[in-house]
Amino acid sequence: MIIVRLMGGLGNQMFQYAAGLSLATTRSTQLKLDHSFLEDRTPRVNFMPREYSLNLVGVTEPRATPAEVRRFRQHLEPQSRTWTQKLRDRFQPVQFHMEPTPPAWQPEFASLPRHTYLEGYFQDERYFGHCAVLLRQRFFQGLQSLPHDAEAATLAQKIAAQSSIALHIRRGDYINIGPTHAFHGVPSVSYYARGLAALREAGVSGPVYVFSDDVAWCRENLSALGGLHFVPESLGGPSGTTHLYLMSLCRHFVIANSTFAWWAAWLAEETEALPKKIIRPAAWFRAAEFRQVHPCPPSWMALDDEAAA
Repeated sequence: MIIVRLMGGLGNQMFQYAAGLSLATTRSTQLKLDHSFLEDRTPRVNFMPREYSLNLVGVTEPRATPAEVRRFRQHLEPQSRTWTQKLRDRFQPVQFHMEPTPPAWQPEFASLPRHTYLEGYFQDERYFGHCAVLLRQRFFQGLQSLPHDAEAATLAQKIAAQSSIALHIRRGDYINIGPTHAFHGVPSVSYYARGLAALREAGVSGPVYVFSDDVAWCRENLSALGGLHFVPESLGGPSGTTHLYLMSLCRHFVIANSTFAWWAAWLAEETEALPKKIIRPAAWFRAAEFRQVHPCPPSWMALDDEAAA
């Protein structure tokens, strides 16, 4: 059995699930999901609680029981294990694997045993590359099967019929929670202007759709770029899934430093005849010790943003 601890919003949960599914597939064993951190409502300073959202993207794997979670997590405190637990572990050993800080790709991940508990964010395509086709199919079909209202369905048809560009602007907790802002930062208006210009110079001529959790700010600060279509926040859907679905129908992207935007760009269809172009911030994190860390494939164009807020 592989158990993965779920933390953060939908984008983070998708990374954690992808890593867990990859290891469970490699080891021909069952994947279970630990919801306990998401359900913990202990008051925390500067923290935004999140809900379990993977059911919205086609995930059906069961949750781990409290007893199963305890068995794996007790390895963090070996002195708490009883002699019967230690004896059982001799015949069926289990492993607790925590991602390092700062995070770094670990090639040995694929060699972890078939009874492993995973804790971390695992934001690197290499953790789940061999499951890419399955993940794209599962996530996209999950998004597509959600109930979308008539306005969203009409917009989906328009986006898919053209070589559309998605601009994603993440604000919310990245702006309003001080430590989160200090750690992540947000790309500047200049970054989006230069990213869009780079796509135009590369011959991309489709319409531009702006997705954000703060459309009023986007209208005020981005309208000078001209010709933008601002997608209403009211079309966001549960956990933003309608926005994620609409973004994934676009062909090209200028994304924020957000796992939500990452998944939209990654899920977008690509063929040899119609390659997608993705612009991403060169500095994914603002924190100095994470400046060299990012989750993006090498084919995505990194754009410096010295004016980042």
